[in-house]
Amino acid sequence: MDELAQALATLKQEWTEKEGKTGLARLKRQQALEQLRMRVEAAKDAIVTHDAAEVCATELESIKADIAERLDIQLGGLLAKRAIKAGEIVGSWQGPRRLPSGLRSDQRTKMYCEQQRTGLTKGEFIKGVKALGLLVGTNQEPVTGAALGKLFDAVDTDGSKSLDLKEATTALKRWEADGKKMYASQAEKTKQLATLRTRAGRKLQVIGTAAGQVVHVLTASCLLRTTSYVMRLLPTSDRL
Repeated sequence: MDELAQALATLKQEWTEKEGKTGLARLKRQQALEQLRMRVEAAKDAIVTHDAAEVCATELESIKADIAERLDIQLGGLLAKRAIKAGEIVGSWQGPRRLPSGLRSDQRTKMYCEQQRTGLTKGEFIKGVKALGLLVGTNQEPVTGAALGKLFDAVDTDGSKSLDLKEATTALKRWEADGKKMYASQAEKTKQLATLRTRAGRKLQVIGTAAGQVVHVLTASCLLRTTSYVMRLLPTSDRL
């Protein structure tokens, strides 16, 4: 702003001098004014872009907070990232169903069927998810068994302490879809923010401010008001 203020003061002084009425001096004044106008327009664009970046940054933080608070989203995002199929992973989480020895054939068949109906237990679910190495929260810490237990209970609506394969697979597929959507939104918002900040930086270079420095609304407003004041001082013939 000091540089712009000095430039405007110099122009004003030149306009008050007698030799400023010559055609050559008038042309120089017009050229100088045009450069100032370009910097003013760049300042306007920088303000708009900076404000848009601030809004985008707030939205991005909101998305990150939503993801950090939802374990199902983080688990689903991991499944989507690794392209893990829900049906296959649930089947692998089920532990071996050992039958006691000494049973008759019909007893073994009955017990086997009962075990199959048991489905995926809470312990198997917790152990299986932990084996994936899921990191959660803003600090990216290993997921706890207690947190996974609550997630399991949210799906186990009948309180049977187990999930059949269809029930567990459906839940994982839903989490995967939701996680994929949320992480895609985060990636898109991150990319948008980077673009806005780069654009603002370029505008700042045009107005002579160091690249990457945030434009203060008050500074830009002063620039606009100062230029408008100088415009009123110009002879009508010098206004472009």
